[in-house]
Amino acid sequence: MSITANLLYREAKNFFQNRILIFIIISLLTSVVTMLLYYIFALPISEKIIIFNKQQLKDSSLFEIIKNMSMQDKSLMLRFFIINTSIELINCSILYSIILNLIPVVVSKKNFLSFYNINQCILSFPKMFLLNFLANILIQLGFIILFIPGILFTILFSMSPIFLVNDKSGIIKSLINSNFLVFKNIKLIIPVIIISLISKIILLLFFTISIHIPSYITLLLFTTLNNLISSFLIVYLYRLYMLLY
Repeated sequence: MSITANLLYREAKNFFQNRILIFIIISLLTSVVTMLLYYIFALPISEKIIIFNKQQLKDSSLFEIIKNMSMQDKSLMLRFFIINTSIELINCSILYSIILNLIPVVVSKKNFLSFYNINQCILSFPKMFLLNFLANILIQLGFIILFIPGILFTILFSMSPIFLVNDKSGIIKSLINSNFLVFKNIKLIIPVIIISLISKIILLLFFTISIHIPSYITLLLFTTLNNLISSFLIVYLYRLYMLLY
């Protein structure tokens, strides 16, 4: 049987729709954790940055603001960037760990809430975080260098969480295996990656202009919907993995 993007999309869509409530709950719970982390660690720094920028934006461009920043202000910006990135990686790692352990359990019609399955999710998280951290560094470097390498790394590393959880591979080996598998099946993977990236950009733009919604609701809704897009992408890629192995 030949594998096509349409076949993968239909099967992933059916699986996702039939378990949509489970995916919504997981996405929502992950978003709540993310929101709590943001309000505890990132918001206090964010408020200081906003106050500083409001004072400077009156008669300065963004470049001049950064240039005229004191070392303390630059340190504050760096701290916010590190904390915000870490929170995003935690969100992504929790989501991937749960869903990649959930899919085989659901397929085999077992109880996901058993101690063993919950323990597997917890054990998957540290390695998943390190994997996402390393992949994120390489992707960000790609975007800084020429933008196109960033997109390329995003595509090539997309299967690495599946190898990490399913094959129990190491972090480096998971990235390497993902590169080989994606390269061989690039036509099946590029469309869904690009569509998911575009969907997330549209989602970000929508919530950016929705100024009448309270910030905590905006953050919760945005993260939940963003997680649902990521969840569908995981299901699609996992189905491809199952057909190939």
